[in-house]
Amino acid sequence: RRHQNDARSLSAECAEMLEYLTYIWGMQPIQIACDARMADAVHAALARGADPLAVPGPSLLDLCRFVGTYPGAKAPCKETSAVVRFAVQPWIPEATPLYGPAFRRGVFGLFRLRFQLERQTALPRLPAEIWLHIASFVQRDWFVEASGPAVVAISGVESRRAWRKRRFGLSSDEMEVILDEDECERPDMTVIDPAPHGRSSPAPSDPKSERIVDATGATTARITWV
Repeated sequence: RRHQNDARSLSAECAEMLEYLTYIWGMQPIQIACDARMADAVHAALARGADPLAVPGPSLLDLCRFVGTYPGAKAPCKETSAVVRFAVQPWIPEATPLYGPAFRRGVFGLFRLRFQLERQTALPRLPAEIWLHIASFVQRDWFVEASGPAVVAISGVESRRAWRKRRFGLSSDEMEVILDEDECERPDMTVIDPAPHGRSSPAPSDPKSERIVDATGATTARITWV
């Protein structure tokens, strides 16, 4: 902020910008992404550990269902709505890509305990279905995500897009158009944000940071993480 002015004060001469900023003021990034129908940004935020049920103000589902009250607000998007609906349901293995690394490690630890008990004790074995049912009660806020770039554990844009297309049975026409890097970058090295009003943000300093894959994929637990 400069001279005690915030973004709304600086946009006072642009009525549409002011109306948009007033609408999203106080929202978290994942809420703004839902309103802008940016399915991949929502997916990436969830994979970093964002809790879709712990946001102040309007719920993510409401933001996906309704059209904003500012000029140029986008109509509901099938892809973004599908991601959010899947993320707010109790955990199932197929939804694992929409959970943060700390949660995935926690669930992996639960199933690792299961196999240790089966190998080392004479206790009666519970069917896999019962363990999955137990895991469905695990909450996102039970596991605290660490901070810093070292814990980023999400796949790349194309991998996330392919997962959504396969999981939700979407056609190419129903999916968000994601610009290539060559189309997004300006000479001043800022990346065009496809959100309304042409907002821009600095390009990531390390483009490989979002391609780090979490080592706890839980394949050793013989659970299919789709």
